[in-house]
Amino acid sequence: MKEHIQKTLSDLAENEQIKILYACESGSRAWGFASPDSDWDVRFIYVNQLNWYLNLEKKSDTIDLMLPLELDLGGWDLQKALRLFASCNLALYEWINSPKTYLINSEFHVKIQSLIPGYFSAIKGMHHYLAMANKNFESHLEGTQIKIKKLFYILRPLLACEWISNKKTMPPTEYQLLLSSSKRLSNDRLDEVLNFMKMKETAAEGFLIDLSEELIQWISNEIDYYKNIARDLPSAKEKDWKPLNQLFIDCVK
Repeated sequence: MKEHIQKTLSDLAENEQIKILYACESGSRAWGFASPDSDWDVRFIYVNQLNWYLNLEKKSDTIDLMLPLELDLGGWDLQKALRLFASCNLALYEWINSPKTYLINSEFHVKIQSLIPGYFSAIKGMHHYLAMANKNFESHLEGTQIKIKKLFYILRPLLACEWISNKKTMPPTEYQLLLSSSKRLSNDRLDEVLNFMKMKETAAEGFLIDLSEELIQWISNEIDYYKNIARDLPSAKEKDWKPLNQLFIDCVK
């Protein structure tokens, strides 16, 4: 599948007359808990030719395609990506730190990855992951049942909140790294979570599971806990456009 994705991206770049600087897997396959029926969520950053940026006509700065074999392609023009980068866009940071890459300009990737610590905001990160956990908890838990996919859309953000609370840095993309660093899961809750992880390897994403009352209460308590933590985090830093402007110029010229 990797070769097919790389060929698809190469053909797309030729047809659209763009240069793909970076392409990776996002979502559950990057996080490390894909189901057998998970989509291939490929995300990429691309640069247009110089004349594209010197044109007064407003043009689309995104590429979105849903292709056969459950291949979901989503790309952002470099200018759009860097503007979002400056605002601490957590989805973009996760792309850049993805453990699964398809196309990579090493010089670009090393540079943009090195800039993340200077633009990461603990309060923005906390609000992002807390909102994700809370939304999935409130919207998808019915009694004690939830789709197995949605459970991990609650657990991973909560573990990311713990990481931010402790380290004030961008959490790793991989779920396993977050889980192994956690100190807030009791042994019983950890065993329950690990059991669901094993189950997810063979279960469809819509498979319903029953959560223990203890795990449900733990999730609720964690959400409340991080809501309180978020109140004391410092405000986001002022944007520094100079390094991003230079990176943009270096890639376009």
